[in-house]
Amino acid sequence: MGPGLRAAFTLALFVAAPRGAPARRASALLPRLPIVTAPPPAGLELLDAARPSTRDLLAFERDGHCAMRGLLSPAEAALVLAELRAEHARRTDEMAAKLRADHGERFQKREVPFEQLFNLWTCSAAARAVVGSERLARTAATLLGCERVRLYQDTLLVKRRGHGATHWHSDLHMAPLDTNAFVTCWLALTPVPRQSEGGSSLVFASGSHRDCAHLFWAAEPTAPVAPGRYSLRSHAPHAPGDATWHHGWILHAAPPNGADADRWSFAVTFFADGARTLSVQQRERMDDEDSPSYRGWLAELEPGAPAVHERLPLVPRAAPRPSAARAKRPTRDAGAPRANRPADGALAHVERRAEARRRSAGRE
Repeated sequence: MGPGLRAAFTLALFVAAPRGAPARRASALLPRLPIVTAPPPAGLELLDAARPSTRDLLAFERDGHCAMRGLLSPAEAALVLAELRAEHARRTDEMAAKLRADHGERFQKREVPFEQLFNLWTCSAAARAVVGSERLARTAATLLGCERVRLYQDTLLVKRRGHGATHWHSDLHMAPLDTNAFVTCWLALTPVPRQSEGGSSLVFASGSHRDCAHLFWAAEPTAPVAPGRYSLRSHAPHAPGDATWHHGWILHAAPPNGADADRWSFAVTFFADGARTLSVQQRERMDDEDSPSYRGWLAELEPGAPAVHERLPLVPRAAPRPSAARAKRPTRDAGAPRANRPADGALAHVERRAEARRRSAGRE
């Protein structure tokens, strides 16, 4: 099978390494599946665009992450979870058989921090509805300050009860793209309690996406964050449908899952249209942990070429249409008491930029 025909859809299992050694991962690759064209399930049209508040924009710019409660309604989150659970069950046995054949005893003795399925949008109508929705794509474009975004990948993350910690990492260190405009939406599909209650939500090292010294000098990007260097923040607890957004360079991790239930979440990653792929020399410095997700389309593009491919679609498909209803839709700050809103002087430039983006979106 040529590299251009390798899977965009994979199951990856993290396999425990000897104490002190980095975790290793065994991956199963399946033939690339045709991209699904079925309409979204009823209740998952997701045609309306969310509008990040000024506080969201400032938090993302300053800290590298923000939270949006109820980005999906409970009913929408339940629909997505049901379909992705079915897809997970349908694929797990098939891919586990291949992993067992390829890795033998090492696979049998694994200790798995989490399971992940890449690019479900290619085979699931529910996943396709979410990743291509205005609700997510327009929010991503607003946070990145660009007109259009492309989908990089989606990832179903299943962290079972007792699964271990996820090490510190930044997503852009694992992506073959020459860009700084890269953002991930992490959606909780099941309840996620606080860490003190055993929950395994993402923990962010606030401001680390702006720390060029760490990115330049760190010998090991997955090493634990130095105590006191950053303020660590989690947005837990999460209800189904709650979301966090984080920049591609933000350092983040997750504690072990000590809760009474498995944690199901769905991450969707976007980048600003116009990015190029890394050169051959640049790729030597990246972490290829997520290569099962991108190796198929990357092999079909020249190094340094524009990142344009059917597996990197522009989203949403259609440009937004101006409407009086959208123009009058209040921001999430509009109903807040004056004392709880951002200070006019400190955030005036952020408010002006947000308004310029909204006007630009209305003209598309």
